[in-house]
Amino acid sequence: MSHELTIRDDNALDTTTLTSDIDALAYERILPDQTTELAVRNGIDGDGDTYGRYHYSDTEPKADIVADIEAILPETGTVDYRHTWREYDDTKTNDGTYYPSYWDSGLRAPPTVSDNGTTVSVSAEYLHGGTEYSDSLKTDLPIPSDYGQVHVTVADDSGLSVVSSNEVPNPKEKDTEWPEPAFSGVEVARVTMKSHIDRVPNGGIEVAEFPP
Repeated sequence: MSHELTIRDDNALDTTTLTSDIDALAYERILPDQTTELAVRNGIDGDGDTYGRYHYSDTEPKADIVADIEAILPETGTVDYRHTWREYDDTKTNDGTYYPSYWDSGLRAPPTVSDNGTTVSVSAEYLHGGTEYSDSLKTDLPIPSDYGQVHVTVADDSGLSVVSSNEVPNPKEKDTEWPEPAFSGVEVARVTMKSHIDRVPNGGIEVAEFPP
């Protein structure tokens, strides 16, 4: 994972001086194969444009890096930021204890979710409130007596738990919306149960997207 900073200016800048100033910053640079050194290119208008892309370890302070590079550039320059999931150390791929430095809560590795009839099993490695947790949950979800019901598996400092919405009539017949159960914490998975089936279909389970 990395902080990716893309530098742009619609003018032809002194890239030698700017590159030297950027190189002097005391932040860990990574992914050299992904680096695009600051250079002047011909834009579509025929004039020279300045462009460069750098990656820094995401354990470094994002705000400080962006501010320091912006201070080096003239007022016409811009710095676009994004966090990338490209690994610079293969040992950290899907490592449940490795997170972006700016995270407070979230999933690091994809959760494991499976079903057997109305029984749903969930396992997850996650971060909540800056603390790492690992938990598993196996629960039997009731078949609603009305049309449907939404169940959300939530991860927080007490582990995994399920919060459920009220049952809802058929939205197509009653002009109602599918309910959203109230919860805090990290959403891991949600299951929509319907009364006209006696099992949980695979399509009824929505696993939290990863990476978020």
